[in-house]
Amino acid sequence: MTQERVAESVVRQIEALILEGALKPGDRLPAERKFAAKLGVSRPSLREGLQILAARGLLTSRRGGATEVTESLNPSLEDPLLELISASPDVYEDVLELRHGIDSMAAYYAAKRRTETDMLVLKTAYKRMIVSHGQDDTLVEAAADTDFHLVIGEASHNVVLVHVMRSLHSLLEKSVHYNLENLYQRPDNFKHLRDQHHHLMAAIIEGDAGGARTASDAHVGYVEKALDELATQRQREDRANRRAAGLAALWAGHRPPSGLRQAIPAGGDFLALPGPAQKNPRIPLRPNGATEPTSIDRSRFDTPADSLCSAGCCLAAALGSFRTVAARPWCLVGGGGGGVCQPPGHNRRRG
Repeated sequence: MTQERVAESVVRQIEALILEGALKPGDRLPAERKFAAKLGVSRPSLREGLQILAARGLLTSRRGGATEVTESLNPSLEDPLLELISASPDVYEDVLELRHGIDSMAAYYAAKRRTETDMLVLKTAYKRMIVSHGQDDTLVEAAADTDFHLVIGEASHNVVLVHVMRSLHSLLEKSVHYNLENLYQRPDNFKHLRDQHHHLMAAIIEGDAGGARTASDAHVGYVEKALDELATQRQREDRANRRAAGLAALWAGHRPPSGLRQAIPAGGDFLALPGPAQKNPRIPLRPNGATEPTSIDRSRFDTPADSLCSAGCCLAAALGSFRTVAARPWCLVGGGGGGVCQPPGHNRRRG
């Protein structure tokens, strides 16, 4: 066999090692003498084969003679997505939708095709993931979690699937980190995630392809539901804080008029509102932990314009609800009968 044909054989063997994942991006190739012996070729033929692979962009030569698998074999698939993630956290929902397809497929075929070595590596990855939780570092735990799912992908022995998962590795790891940062606001979520990962691993080891796919979908579905519940709870808390801070916002930085000052008791913590339409409601002026905005946006209230005074400081603005206020007779200062508010900066107009 000529040296040229031997070099082609070297190229094919190394390409196969990269394709199947035995050589990963960033891996350094063995020393020339040892590598040539392993491939069963001469050192000149090995050098020629390495030059061909370097020209194709698969290998990179370093100073000192070291040769490595190119660090990023498919940057065009990864970088734009990462840029999109940094610009919009909402994209994490799209990542979870993508994982329904990728992870469930990987789990299904891993259960069908896993080898003894695959099962050993999977158990090791699971243990590393659980141990990482004890480090109280979600970055470390996210890396271990992502690696666990990548090991499942490798056990599927689907070469294309493995490289898709690897090309998206950084994106998936950032997504997992975002998920953990939010999910661990509820301490019991770790137990649920741990059990879900264990059920997934057990199904793969037992060769239950359908069960593995179901376990994978259930895991991703749980994360989606839990994140959605947390987002809904935050919206409710934000809404409640805006309502609680509403009265303080109306007169923030100003001295209330006499009619308003007379309604404030000695402690200054509550405002008692006089007038025929209410029975002396007591509303906190400065709720604990509330951020006091400096203005009220009238456009966010679904109420007729004539139920607001010229300053926008009716009881409804404070409470965030207009169902408890009569259509027009109210003004915080006037005490009923269409009184007039005149805070600094507003013209004197009837409410």
